[in-house]
Amino acid sequence: MFDKIKEFEDFPQSVKNGLVFLFISWGWCFLTLYLYLYDPPEQIPYRQTISGIAICISILTIKNWARMLSILCNVMIIIQFSPVFFTDVMNDNITRGLVIGINMILFALASYYMFIKSTADFFKANSQKWSYDPSSGEDVKKTKESK
Repeated sequence: MFDKIKEFEDFPQSVKNGLVFLFISWGWCFLTLYLYLYDPPEQIPYRQTISGIAICISILTIKNWARMLSILCNVMIIIQFSPVFFTDVMNDNITRGLVIGINMILFALASYYMFIKSTADFFKANSQKWSYDPSSGEDVKKTKESK
């Protein structure tokens, strides 16, 4: 399933940046949820955590639908954190506001790199190179005969 990720060194720089920022942004999001935003930490929303893990795993398939899903979720996270960011900054809770602002910037950078044309072209082309084989349940690389 993740055979495509073995070729990471050959990916365009925009794709590498997008993947790196996506994983960093979700890691930072989980860290900030645990350390700063939820008290006690047992109240961390599990749906958001599961969604983040699912997005990080699905993007490793290098499919165009996963790229679009990650962009959509990144935008939703930015929208979700915006009111909290502005409230914290206006109430002089600078540390928490800075942490949330960094979170929003990381998701914006991941969205930017996933959205630009070179990344979109790479994901579209890669989606066409691979197909799902129902007999094995895996993605297989298309050969010239199977096209």
